[in-house]
Amino acid sequence: MRYVNVAALLALCVAASAFGADTDSPADGPGGPLAVFDSQGKYVGPLVSFVDQSIATVIVVNGAIIVVPISRVTSSSGHYSASKFAWTSSSPFINYPTADCSGPPIILSTTYIGTGDAAPARPSVTVRTGTETIAYIAPDTYSSSIQNPSQEQANNGGCAVSPITSSVSGWLPASTYSLSQNYPEPLTVRIDDRRGRR
Repeated sequence: MRYVNVAALLALCVAASAFGADTDSPADGPGGPLAVFDSQGKYVGPLVSFVDQSIATVIVVNGAIIVVPISRVTSSSGHYSASKFAWTSSSPFINYPTADCSGPPIILSTTYIGTGDAAPARPSVTVRTGTETIAYIAPDTYSSSIQNPSQEQANNGGCAVSPITSSVSGWLPASTYSLSQNYPEPLTVRIDDRRGRR
């Protein structure tokens, strides 16, 4: 009887060691997915990549899930940081429903950079002006035709007015969200180890 108990206990220990690891070990990888954090160490969201955004993060704003692009911080001489990131405009060209590139931009419904159906989230467009970056978020409706008489080149400030007013499919923003105020720069990318602290 004693040998049976010892054998059962030994079998239990072997089974537990084969299947019972609840913690990450070095062989399992780095310990978690990559995530974006702001300058104060606050979690922003997971690091993601889509067809139209090489690196971005996903955030939730008033219940809407949006994809927001980030890029490496560059110095005034054009050199890139190895570890610091910043919010960036989601497109090299921002479309406006006004003739002078003023007011909120149009959120395009195409797969054009930063909007539409390329990312499985609420359509939005991010505009960086100087040190301020604002996300413009589409309403939870179908897109519509919007007059598009002007287009601004992001980070340049030049406004191009079309001689022929065209119409595009998209949304006018339902809400805005200041990324710079809610998640101050510089941003960092590191392993999301928050699950061990929950």
